[in-house]
Amino acid sequence: MRDRPWIVGAMLLVFSAAAPEHPAMAENGPAPSFTAQIAVEPNRLVIRYTVANTTPGTIYVTNKLHRAGAKRVIDPNHVYARLEEDGTLDVAKTMPAIPADRAPTNLVAPYMTALAPGARLSESVVLPLPLHPYLEYHDNSPVTDEEGRAALVRASGVRFRLGYFVPPAGAKPRSESAFGVAVDNFRNPPGGRARYGELVSAKVRSEIPLVRTHAMEKRGR
Repeated sequence: MRDRPWIVGAMLLVFSAAAPEHPAMAENGPAPSFTAQIAVEPNRLVIRYTVANTTPGTIYVTNKLHRAGAKRVIDPNHVYARLEEDGTLDVAKTMPAIPADRAPTNLVAPYMTALAPGARLSESVVLPLPLHPYLEYHDNSPVTDEEGRAALVRASGVRFRLGYFVPPAGAKPRSESAFGVAVDNFRNPPGGRARYGELVSAKVRSEIPLVRTHAMEKRGR
């Protein structure tokens, strides 16, 4: 299925194909069902996604991100976003990558939602445009001109990624509260290791304005 741009009144909507680009397996294990719809509007980017656990065991979706710092809040619209070398805006709710040139003293990990076999999770992410990219462990401050105005760049398209864990046999589930929000977690048994996978949407081709950050400057973007 190709991406389909539609005009609705004065609003441009670009819908992604429902099928993911990649098999989305957790280290060769069975993959959940995943669909994502991406709409690029004049002043915002809207991502609606659904995960259905079609696997035989419980999975844990990394859908509850928070920013590190003194005041931590779980925000359903908080995502990791970066401009890739080919001009694609990568929007993700995943485990953040740790830069090779630094070792953070406090590791940041998303909080999760448990999905039992047959369970389904549907959520939306709404991001204002121009979008200000954010990567954990990086300098996300904007590049500005002499008058203090943020520099802008444009992405040529966007895709969405969502992470999930498959706990090993014998893992102990637990529910708790983080920053006033109910979250799910699990404890691995001795010697056990959870498998990690990512669900990846098809790419929607559309120009998207972004704030240029110092992290982009460092990577040469």
